Amino acid sequence: MSENRENKKTYLPINETAVHIILATGGGYSQLREFSAGVDIHRMSNKIFLKHMKVSRAIDDAALQSMIDAAEEEKERIRYCSICASCYNATQIPPSHTCFLDWKKKVRPAWKQII
Repeated sequence: MSENRENKKTYLPINETAVHIILATGGGYSQLREFSAGVDIHRMSNKIFLKHMKVSRAIDDAALQSMIDAAEEEKERIRYCSICASCYNATQIPPSHTCFLDWKKKVRPAWKQII
């Protein structure tokens, strides 16, 4: 017994924990079955695996927040439009297009030079 079962917020049963770990590493039931055989422990059935396959709310929320943070970082760090850049390199005025330098995705008229 290495976990406090009374604390329902932090306690995860061993089967649920195993399923979460396998899913987090990109695996599935067959990988869990192979792992169980490799460490010589009793393997869970496919029915039990599917029962525990639900992703807990905390893991789901953490993954969503991580994706939001990554998107915000990309938005601040990357300011590049391939159409504007190729036209700039060719010393041409960019055509009318949805410019990726404008995060509101407004169409820029061809006559308005950006760079």
